[in-house]
Amino acid sequence: MTEITTLQHNTFGAITASDFTLSQLSLLLFEKGLLLGFDNVFDKTKIREIMVAEKLGHKVHSTVIAGKGTINYGSDATDVDGTKAEYKSQTLRTKDLKNLFQEIRSKKKGTRYAPLKIRGVYNGFNSNFESASVEYGKVNHYFSLFWRENPVAIYQIDTDFVMTTLIDNYNHWHNNGRKGTSNCNSVELQLETNKNHYTVSYLDEKFFNQ
Repeated sequence: MTEITTLQHNTFGAITASDFTLSQLSLLLFEKGLLLGFDNVFDKTKIREIMVAEKLGHKVHSTVIAGKGTINYGSDATDVDGTKAEYKSQTLRTKDLKNLFQEIRSKKKGTRYAPLKIRGVYNGFNSNFESASVEYGKVNHYFSLFWRENPVAIYQIDTDFVMTTLIDNYNHWHNNGRKGTSNCNSVELQLETNKNHYTVSYLDEKFFNQ
């Protein structure tokens, strides 16, 4: 059976997900978003952006997408130092955990699973290359890992690494006759192996120590 989280409420005592219907929980999340100043936290990935910003002390933009030509273009929030921040998130599957924790693969051979690869997709970069190749270079980039729809790890990716990867991908796509979709330009790196290209901004200690 799936392990269920128990929360302590000041008025109601111990509560769990079984105390609510899905509709009730959905309504509470929607109304919590209203209290925070957001019209609809379920629109695209806004709810994830809000949770990541809470962990990092950032301020999320009120609009879902900061489009081309806007002051917040290429970003989802404002960092503590005033720099714009772009967020990318990845859902952890059960099978990903063996890589995240580098569990033992073979006791006999003394091998472990390879470190997890994290990835951010930059849709629209190729089709808006002239502006995107400039504006994305001005922002901080954060890749987050979500487990059960909660952020358990957030990594700040080196901006130079992000831009070099995106531009190289664009040039490959452009030089090959622009075949296929202009979306899905991605930045991928492997934890530990590519540790020179990222810093850890947040870790859920309870999750990583369980």
